[in-house]
Amino acid sequence: MEWLYNLPLWMAGFLTVLLFAGSAVVGLFCFRHLVGKRLQLGVHTNESIIFFCSMIGVFYSLTVSLVAVAVWGTHSEVEGIVSQEAASLAALYRDISGHPDPTRSELRQQLRDYTRYVIEQSWPLQRRGILPVEEVRMMTTLQQRLFSFEPSTPGLTTLHAEALREFNELTELRQQRFDAVGSSLPGVMWVIVVTGAFLSVLASYFLVAENVVHFVLTGLMGAFIGIVVFVIAEMHMPLRGPLGVSPEAYQLVLDRLMSST
Repeated sequence: MEWLYNLPLWMAGFLTVLLFAGSAVVGLFCFRHLVGKRLQLGVHTNESIIFFCSMIGVFYSLTVSLVAVAVWGTHSEVEGIVSQEAASLAALYRDISGHPDPTRSELRQQLRDYTRYVIEQSWPLQRRGILPVEEVRMMTTLQQRLFSFEPSTPGLTTLHAEALREFNELTELRQQRFDAVGSSLPGVMWVIVVTGAFLSVLASYFLVAENVVHFVLTGLMGAFIGIVVFVIAEMHMPLRGPLGVSPEAYQLVLDRLMSST
């Protein structure tokens, strides 16, 4: 479903719903002409078919609900990692502000450049599923400059130790963000979601109803399933697509802290 992430949100949603609704209606048309006439279906079989449709619908609804909750949980977790990383970046910037010049000016400029790179370069790359390797080089340069500083007073020693601790935490959070770039719903879960959708729609084909009503209800059923699948598809990669986690937390740090000092 890579094509979903290259389209505007409304268009991706419309095409997904149209695909599922259209497939359901076309499938019903083909079923009636190729299979339905060979089966002895009638109003008398509707009660049994409705029972089985209900069973399939309940199990499918539970499965999709669990998948949706898991996807939302992962999305929220990555959003928390991003917020923590931005907060750690702000704390490191404040710690560095207590160092003497020229170390303070150099490190603060490096952090500003890094933050701008994350917002302007890293995020567009992550949305395409590409790891921003330039971030690693920039952080390595910052690390070398930070580690080369020799505190001359007990107060600076304490402050520098806190800066080092914050830098290590920032590095760990950045690595977790990198890991989230490739995070996605396992393929076997997609098989379950799509197969369940197919079986749910297929079961409805066996019902005997007025032509127009049957086609309309089947189309609506396919459209609803399409909406659910679309939401899962858009959110199962936390850093991809229009619904991916945004770099707003970094922008706030840059605007309210780094640009004012």
